[in-house]
Amino acid sequence: MAAHEGYGGHHTELSLKDKLLVNEGRGEHSFVLTFSPQTFISEAIAESAYQLHGLNPLTRESMLIWYYEKQLMALQNLAVFLHFEDGLEKQEIMHRLDGYDVSETDLQKLVNFATDKKLGRYAHIYHAGFRFLQSIIQRLEDKSPLIKRIYTRPVTPNMLLVQHAV
Repeated sequence: MAAHEGYGGHHTELSLKDKLLVNEGRGEHSFVLTFSPQTFISEAIAESAYQLHGLNPLTRESMLIWYYEKQLMALQNLAVFLHFEDGLEKQEIMHRLDGYDVSETDLQKLVNFATDKKLGRYAHIYHAGFRFLQSIIQRLEDKSPLIKRIYTRPVTPNMLLVQHAV
């Protein structure tokens, strides 16, 4: 959560981009449209912060936690589609996701978020953004130019695809 929200994550990204604008005398951009290419990239950065900055120590415990979080992200993505596309309600989704070996508390949280009338349709962005940026990161020997670009310049998914030809 700290990497997602803070260091390395989208708040770091937006703060750095705001600072650049302030330094140019243009002021901060101060708001982000929820369903926009900017949001997609910001969430991709947030979900990939561990890999971008080498923050995850390679211990057995940290890797288990990291993979558990990725499993929760994938289940949350599935819950969004089960609710909004298939029309399933919370109880049916909980029943469908039972057996994935995640805690009842975590399952309830992800289903509540994924089915929220206001935020639920946003929930799938985390998984999609993560997979998108990972497909680029995994092919790079030197991540430094990518890191500099995504934290300091306006970037859309298409711009990254053109530059990195995924």
